Amino acid sequence: MTRYALVVGITDYDGLPSLTKPIRDAEAVAQRLEKHGDFQVERLPKRWNPEKECYEVAQERVTGKQLGRVLLEFLQKQAAGSDALIYFSGHGITVFDELDRQKGYLAASDCTIKMEGKQIVAQQHGVALDSLNYVISQADLSSLVVLLDCCHADYFLEGDSIRKTLSVFTYKPDCHLIAACRSFANVDVARSYGKGYSAFTTALLEGLLPENAGSDGQVSIDELFGFISRKLEDINLHREEGEYQQPIWMSSGRSLSIVSYPPKQTPPAAGETCPYQGLLPFDRTSADFFFGRREVIQMIRQKLEVANFVPVIGASGSGKSSVIQAGLIPLLETSSWRVLEMLPGNEPVAELKRTFSQLLPASDAEKVDSLVDKAPDLDWLMKHLPISERVLLVVDRFEEVFAVCSEPATRNRFIQLLTQVAEISSRQLAIVITMQADFIALCLHEPSLIQLIQDWAVYIPPLVGKDLEQAITAPAILQGYELESGLLETILQDITKEKNYLPLLQFTLTQLWEERDQQSHQLTLNKDRQLGGVLGAIDQYAEQFYQSLTQQEQDWLKRIFLNLVSFGTNIKDIRRRVPKSQLLELAGTNSASRQLISDLLDRLIEANLLVINEDEWVDLAHEALMDKWKRFAKWRLESWRQLQCEVLS
Repeated sequence: MTRYALVVGITDYDGLPSLTKPIRDAEAVAQRLEKHGDFQVERLPKRWNPEKECYEVAQERVTGKQLGRVLLEFLQKQAAGSDALIYFSGHGITVFDELDRQKGYLAASDCTIKMEGKQIVAQQHGVALDSLNYVISQADLSSLVVLLDCCHADYFLEGDSIRKTLSVFTYKPDCHLIAACRSFANVDVARSYGKGYSAFTTALLEGLLPENAGSDGQVSIDELFGFISRKLEDINLHREEGEYQQPIWMSSGRSLSIVSYPPKQTPPAAGETCPYQGLLPFDRTSADFFFGRREVIQMIRQKLEVANFVPVIGASGSGKSSVIQAGLIPLLETSSWRVLEMLPGNEPVAELKRTFSQLLPASDAEKVDSLVDKAPDLDWLMKHLPISERVLLVVDRFEEVFAVCSEPATRNRFIQLLTQVAEISSRQLAIVITMQADFIALCLHEPSLIQLIQDWAVYIPPLVGKDLEQAITAPAILQGYELESGLLETILQDITKEKNYLPLLQFTLTQLWEERDQQSHQLTLNKDRQLGGVLGAIDQYAEQFYQSLTQQEQDWLKRIFLNLVSFGTNIKDIRRRVPKSQLLELAGTNSASRQLISDLLDRLIEANLLVINEDEWVDLAHEALMDKWKRFAKWRLESWRQLQCEVLS
């Protein structure tokens, strides 16, 4: 299918300072799109003359009426039903009305403005962004990418004008916007990075080079934004204070390829590291093996461009933690974000203090305690910390606030601190929470929280189709292995019988890897049958471990596992973390029994049935154990019935 691009570069202005770069910028972008993006490009004004090596139309004007007509023609007719791209380089302006509300415009050559102080209060002949927003919303396009380079002078388009006005990019499928809307004066630094292009277009053009393509040879819109962010951050380091650029990204739908090159030939070599995670989530160290969740990762990233608080909600076992740990965090860390992570536990405010103390030197960490106690909100806290970079706070397993935290006052204070971040205009702090969908009903008692869920939640859908197949096969391929013929089909047939199958799938794949055929470099059907398939693998594995223990060890294992569950009378049972010292205290003062428990914990951790962190808090490897190990499920049912009897009595 033919793809269409409209590339606009405006240098001459009547009521605004004329510019030097836009036509050169626009032509460089046009040539890159034609040569490597398979775009049919329309230029406004006309093209560069390579024979004379000059811009014959460098002084040609583009009126507001002409710009509006070309945009309408392009969106409504020329690119109808097709992939479309618009690049604009020139002045963008923000006009303030009598109520101090902002309205954005793309300035044409005949655009004139009226100033009051340092604000533009009126204009003529600019193309209004709200009108452009409407036209885009009505356009019948397969996809749309808009690239705005409006950062050439003191009259500039403000980021809030973009975010508030071009709302179509938050909901229309497969619509993406990257904009540079920050003013700066010193262009010499940017010039050193390219051939006299603006800083934004320098980063854009470099991001579209083959060395920045993925292994498939594609440069996608999300990869392009990540590169532009990193490049501008590098350029900003060489600027004077206040002379900075920060790109804006608004996006909805699937990631799109902008340019294509031949795939990179990197045949995999056989590796011995297990590319699957068993019952553990994927994280930064295993991110290379994490497949199938690209769209949802980009959706979260896109939400963070317009919101400071993003809830990520899904069923138990849907892979929420993996999406954040192996998808979102590595993506953000390439764009100079600082990431803090925490679990709420029984004392979420204390955990919050401990988490933010990481932003200070060890000698000053205790200052966070008093700051949090006094903080009306987290924006106030950030202003009192010596932090310049943008910070993301990840609150994983947010359901612990309801199921584990026993103090209503502590719970309310924690929720208050977190949710008020959505009301501030500062972009320095953003929060992502992950929560099981079973706990949404409890959020109805927290008006601020439920409103944020309604407005900004990203729901983790089941992993299906090609994404599911890729999650199964691609990690093995990276290690030089493949699934034996028929194994993929058998696995897919098995998991149709189970709703929350991802932890079962990862566990089974890990076991298949451990017993792989190293001569044929295959994961085999025979081993899958021996494991009992996807649905039986966890139960068989845990039961075999249990049966290998003495009677005394089995008794202690039961007590340990039940102590790692938070039983709910009116809410779903969830796993809970417990200090190792607390588990050892189950033996009282009996030193022999304490040693037996300690040894048993080590064996359970080595078997990947339990996990322990650096502070020696012990946790179930995954909640899937609670239901899929039949013996454990029976213990829980017995304990729950006993708890109900105690409540009734």
